[in-house]
Formats: sequence, structure tokens, C-alpha cells
Amino acid sequence: MAETTSRAGKEVRSASPAEDRSTLSVDESPPHRARSKMEEVISTFHSHETIHHGTGFGPSVGKSSSQTQIIAPFGSSLNQMVPMKLDRTNFVFWKSMMLPLFRGCKLDGYNLGTVPRPPVTLAESGLPNPEYETWYEKDQVCLGWLISSLDKSVASCAMGVSSAYDVWHVIEEYCGSHYRAMSHYYKRQIQSCKKGSLPIFECLLKMKDLADNLAMDGSQMSSDELISNVLLGLESEYLPIVTLLQDKTDLRWSTLQASLLRFEATFSHMQGSRASIP
Repeated sequence: MAETTSRAGKEVRSASPAEDRSTLSVDESPPHRARSKMEEVISTFHSHETIHHGTGFGPSVGKSSSQTQIIAPFGSSLNQMVPMKLDRTNFVFWKSMMLPLFRGCKLDGYNLGTVPRPPVTLAESGLPNPEYETWYEKDQVCLGWLISSLDKSVASCAMGVSSAYDVWHVIEEYCGSHYRAMSHYYKRQIQSCKKGSLPIFECLLKMKDLADNLAMDGSQMSSDELISNVLLGLESEYLPIVTLLQDKTDLRWSTLQASLLRFEATFSHMQGSRASIP
């Protein structure tokens, strides 16, 4: 209980032990919300860059209001917005998701190299260049986002790289040879694919999957070329419908699929009817 004493004609109220503990618990309580994982990644990069280069330009994420504003659109939800990690098989798909996010924050120039790196110091006075400090903050935010979106199989290629542009360039170089090799593989698979004993639906599904994989590797096959390869892979009993479809000038994939399924169903029914005749 608080005690009230009189000192020099004035009342002085002393706090009770319970109130002291209450005040202490509020002052020494941990922050209401921990920093996001992304901020920790970026903070780590700042510390590394400051120690490595000795420039002193690596401002703390927690103290930089401009950087906090940059992080706000993504924050800890970046992994939810980009649900996959980049590996050697999904670069095109990953890139198609990442670039719009960077463009939305007006930061894509740091990855693509269209925002040049300013001088660290001013030429006339030798003092720290404020433009470099701003560039450094935003570049390290981009670098942190990129690193956090890499799978372990790809992350090793970005070790020791200190800017967003360098990481982006290394990723393209690293994944490029794999995608070129896979593009040739998928094209050969499409060109050599035969229906054989597969039902027509499974044959079409297989061809479409190969074409989708080819598109994800950055070498999209035209619809006409895909349809042509499908028709060339059909057996001789499909010759009537193949001839009919080849004469169409604007044949869509959905039309091809519906026509071949109807023909297969009709052909199977006729075969069954003939077999039942004594």
C-alpha cells in the first residue's frame, strides 16, 4: 500500500512495492513485436558490408525510416507472396513472380542495373555521399529479398556477392545453362512423342505437360507447332480426323482435344459393335 508522509508542509507519496514492480515490468518488458525475419537478414548484410568495406555507410534497419518504409510492402509476408524458392528448375516462373514485386516498390532497377551505384564520397570535399547512402540502403533491401528467396541448391552461387545486381546476374548465369539443356530435351520429347497404346486423353495431357515445362524454361512452343506434333504422333486409325483437322486454319487446343476425344469414343464404339456381330 502506498504511504503518504508530510515533509516541509508538503505531502509526499511513496510508491508501494507492487507499483514498483509494475513499473519495472513495463519498462523492462520485451518489445511488443519482434523484428521480422527479413529485417534480420538485411541487418546481417548491413553488418557484413560495414565490417568488410569499412565505409560506415551500412545504416541500421531499425534506425532508418526510409528503409522501414521500403520494407513495409513486403515485410515478413514475402515468403507468402512468393511461395516457392528458386532452384535450377523454376527460374522463369520465379522471375515472373519476383520482378512485379520489385517493380511495385520501384526497386527493380537495383536488380537490373539501371540504377547505377553512386560514388562513396563526394569528389570535391571527400565527405560521405548522401546519394550513396540512399542507394546502399535500397540495394541491401533488394539483396536481402533475393537471398531469402533462394533454395539451398542455388544459394551457394550467391555467397560473397555484395549487391542485388551481382546476385541477379550470377543467378541468370548459373541457371542459364540448365534451362538451355532442358529446352532441347523437352523439344525432342514433344517431337518424338507417339500415342502408342495410351488413351488419347493421356497422350494429350503428356504433350501439354511437356509444352508447359518448355515454356517455364523460357522457350515457349507455338500452339500451331504443338498441335502439328500431336497430329503427327497419332496412329493410322486416326487418319480421317487428322486430315480433317489439318485443313482447319485456326485450330485451337481445346478444339483439337474435343475432336480427338469424340473420334476415339466413336471409333471404340464401332469396334465394339463389330466384335459383337456373330
